Amino acid sequence: DKKEEEDEEAGEKKCEAKEDEEEDDADPWQLAVWDLIKLDVGWLAGFLAIGICFAYLPSLLGALEDDPSDFREGVPQPSDFARKLFRFQVRIVDPVVVFVGIANFFFFAMETEMAFKEDPELSWLPHANRVCQMVSVPIICISIITRVLSASANPSWCLYGSAAPVLCLLIDYWTWLDVLAVVPSVLEFFNSKDLYYNILPLILIRTLEMCSRWPQTGPGLRAFRSTFQDEWRILLSLFTMLFVLWVMIGGLYRVAMHSSKSTSEWPAAEWKGQPYERFASIPSSMFYVLLSLMGEHPLADDFTSFSQRLLVVIVCILGVPIF
Repeated sequence: DKKEEEDEEAGEKKCEAKEDEEEDDADPWQLAVWDLIKLDVGWLAGFLAIGICFAYLPSLLGALEDDPSDFREGVPQPSDFARKLFRFQVRIVDPVVVFVGIANFFFFAMETEMAFKEDPELSWLPHANRVCQMVSVPIICISIITRVLSASANPSWCLYGSAAPVLCLLIDYWTWLDVLAVVPSVLEFFNSKDLYYNILPLILIRTLEMCSRWPQTGPGLRAFRSTFQDEWRILLSLFTMLFVLWVMIGGLYRVAMHSSKSTSEWPAAEWKGQPYERFASIPSSMFYVLLSLMGEHPLADDFTSFSQRLLVVIVCILGVPIF
């Protein structure tokens, strides 16, 4: 038995060594100009998107209803059908939509993990993700339809009377968010092929609008909205200061690491026959600075000289608490 165990361990070590050799011998990624741009500054697109969302957050929060009741008093009054459909939307459909969004996120995340690390015990996940996605399509479509038809009873749209369903369909960003999330899955539903990514978890963003109507979370959300609207100038100044700090430290990292290219190179990618340098530009350096300011500290072993380590110590002691 011991001999068999030793043989198995030796075989495993040989397999691991062989895999390491194959990884080392693998051809590096030859970067094109567009690849280099994406590595250096492409990630800033996500940061820009977050900044735009932050800029529109006051108007988004201002659109949420102050009145915690389901219906707003006034003329015109919604029909009984719209009232009942709106109650059905709030009490039944919305919780189901939240569950569907979480389920799709779970199965899609697990399937993408399987793409990099295959596990025979989890071979059922791709099929489960497909089934969950296809079952979710009619549920989300029903949610969109009930939301539009009950718009005249929705506190955010009831003042528009009979025109509320049309306006809700045309200009309501929550409705269009659901439409955007479900369109790729609808195309797959009718083609019976896996053509696009499962982006149905985007419907979870609408939980913000749902929470504004729930008596348990509505008051807290409205208090947050009021505070944000009163203090948004201070928050904007704070974020501007942090952005300047981020850019400044990114420049310092670039200067400190550019002198020792061998420690900051990425051998898996090449640009014009040379290994890709992680700190070749300030935007590229800002990515690793952001991780350091969040307390992750990647590439810790690459900082070898006194000036580099002094900069890291300053970032850890002063930059991380401020950021």
